[in-house]
Amino acid sequence: MADRSDHYDNLITVSEKANLKVKTPKNVRQIGKIGDGLKIYIEDYVKTYTKQLAEGDYTNHCIAVLVGEYRNTDQERNVFLYGAIKVETEEVESQNIFTEEVWTIIYEKIKEYFPEAEIVGWYYGGTGLENEDLQRLEQIQINNFAGRDKVLFTYDALEKEHNFYLFDGVSMVLQSGYYIYYEKNEEMQNYMVDHKRIRREEEQVNDHATRAVKTILTDKKTAATPERDQKQMLRLGYAAGTLMLVVALIVGVTMFNNNRRMKDLEGDLQVMKNNIFEKELEAKETEPKEESKVVSSISDQNKVQTQITKQPTKENIVLTPTPVLEPTKAVTEAEPTKVISEPTKVVPSPTTVPEPTTQPVSNIDPSTLTEYTVKAGDTLASICIQECGSYGVITTVKDLNQIKNEDVIYVGQVILLPKKSD
Repeated sequence: MADRSDHYDNLITVSEKANLKVKTPKNVRQIGKIGDGLKIYIEDYVKTYTKQLAEGDYTNHCIAVLVGEYRNTDQERNVFLYGAIKVETEEVESQNIFTEEVWTIIYEKIKEYFPEAEIVGWYYGGTGLENEDLQRLEQIQINNFAGRDKVLFTYDALEKEHNFYLFDGVSMVLQSGYYIYYEKNEEMQNYMVDHKRIRREEEQVNDHATRAVKTILTDKKTAATPERDQKQMLRLGYAAGTLMLVVALIVGVTMFNNNRRMKDLEGDLQVMKNNIFEKELEAKETEPKEESKVVSSISDQNKVQTQITKQPTKENIVLTPTPVLEPTKAVTEAEPTKVISEPTKVVPSPTTVPEPTTQPVSNIDPSTLTEYTVKAGDTLASICIQECGSYGVITTVKDLNQIKNEDVIYVGQVILLPKKSD
């Protein structure tokens, strides 16, 4: 079927389209988010009138033709809707709504009330819009309003929701936003007033006929109510089922994620446990074996440890032993033995350290020797490195001081050391 709106557009001359009626609106309210494509402006009287059509009869849908004008520039495309002509037909639910007779009445109404306007789209309102409704409306749009930027304006009386659609060549596309502008709009007001007056006169003149019509409409409403209720229940059941499915899906995903996180956490804990075990094992393997040194008595210690008294002369040095101090009875009874378990640990002497005796070392020049007093934390190796500059002299130091075990020295013990070479 040919596009009827294009047929009427051809009746408007270029000069008439140049004489644009609508000026740039000053009082405008934005609804939703405006996209980059066609910008839609609907006058408030048109929006109010179409809403009243849908809410006047909740059992049926209603249709109207929208008139207005396009105002396009190089930068943007705009359409202004300032009129609506109700379509009087009983075939609202079919695809053959716009017959030759319907279009003739619409053209007459447009010439009478909106002589400067052109058809810019159409309106469909009622209770509930389902997917099959949109498919049917899409076919009506293609057959009757296929021109560029022809809009479909819908109103769901149940949801109280207005929407605009545009056909992009493939399907009907919901527009994200539009504008409502406010003007005097006398043409739309006259159309609304005249049609209300006509209905009032018909009620006075044809009272009996009106009653009969009302009776028929009431019966129709009664007959349509069970089917409508059934459809509403189906919609509610579908919505409830969808909601439950979404909730179940969310719960399932959440449980799956929690289970996966628990498994990941168990794996991390096992890895940490293995790392700690490996470190402890490495620490035990690298830990030096403890050596147990048993000193039978303080008396034996004093006999072993001697202090070398150095009496230097210009020619030679004479080393004389000093008497070994015997421990007192109380000390001997209190601490009969001492176990040294840690290697290279400086153990403080329980009593005054006696001065050890030593034999002269014939092959060492006494002038190259120096004395050093052992401090807490010292080891024979560290003393050799710090004071003599080399670990290699440790054998010489042991021989000079008659030290059998390099790991056993005492705090306060005075030992002879070779002087550090320059």
